[in-house]
Order: sequence, then structure tokens, then C-alpha cells
Amino acid sequence: MIRTTLALAAAGLFLVACDAKPAPEVPKPEAAAAPGDADAAATAKAMTDMAAAMSASGANAEIKNPQMKAFVDSYDQMVNVVLTVKDEASAKAIGPQLKPIMAKIEEQSKALDALPESEKAAASMQGMVRIMGATTKMAQHVGSLPPEVQKTLNAELEKIPPPK
Repeated sequence: MIRTTLALAAAGLFLVACDAKPAPEVPKPEAAAAPGDADAAATAKAMTDMAAAMSASGANAEIKNPQMKAFVDSYDQMVNVVLTVKDEASAKAIGPQLKPIMAKIEEQSKALDALPESEKAAASMQGMVRIMGATTKMAQHVGSLPPEVQKTLNAELEKIPPPK
């Protein structure tokens, strides 16, 4: 489970590094015209509702495990730094801001790996929603940047070694 959480954290970095684009807009349930479209619209609405619920609860999710709390807090710091990127200059300046945060994330990953398996699973579940929410927020922000800023950001992020 902890590997899943860490993979999600790495996926957040990967999404940014790959110039992630926001997901295509889900059709509104009211737009269903044909009977076959009704199932698709209901499924789309359910997925949208689930994502909204996860986002809402994720921001307030309590993380009791101190190692996971530290990891998620650092991950949030990393996301917040990425969210400050608005132009070429801020994209070029991101590396020095992220390096100390990435070092903390790597250290906290090792602390999480040292936990007994049962604690890892519980900690992973506690942090997963917040990590997924932050990753989505970051990917949407990066996708909204102009292409040249995305390329610069991508180049700068590739210079930072990912956490192990």
C-alpha cells in the first residue's frame, strides 16, 4: 500500500514532467439524448460526484501516522511550489525551490518504508486521498500553462532527481 502512495506521489511528478493536459470535459448528464447515452451520462455523473467527494474530504482528511503526515505535508509543499509557476521566469526558478523539498520527501519515504507492513497499509490509506487531490490540482495547473512555459517547467523538473 505504501508503494501505491509513493507511486502516486511519483505520478504527480511524472504528470508534470510529461506536460499533462487536463482531462477532457465529462458530458453533463442532462445532455443525454439517446437511451444508450443515459447509462454513459449516469456513469459520468457518478464519477464526477466521486471525484468531488474525494477532493472535498481529501483536504480535511486526518492523517494520524506521523511519517505519512510529514510525507503528505512535504508533497503539498512541492505542489504549492509548482502552482506558483505562471511564466518562463517562475518555471526556470523552480529547481532550487524544489530540491530541498524533494530531499525531505526522499527522507520521509525511507521512514515510511521502515514501518511494519500493517502500519504501512494504514498510513498509505490515510495519505492517498490528499496525494491524489494534490496531484490532480497540480496536473490541472500545469495543463493550463502556455506550451512554452510547460516545456521550460518540464526541462527544469527533469534536472531534479526523483525520490527513491
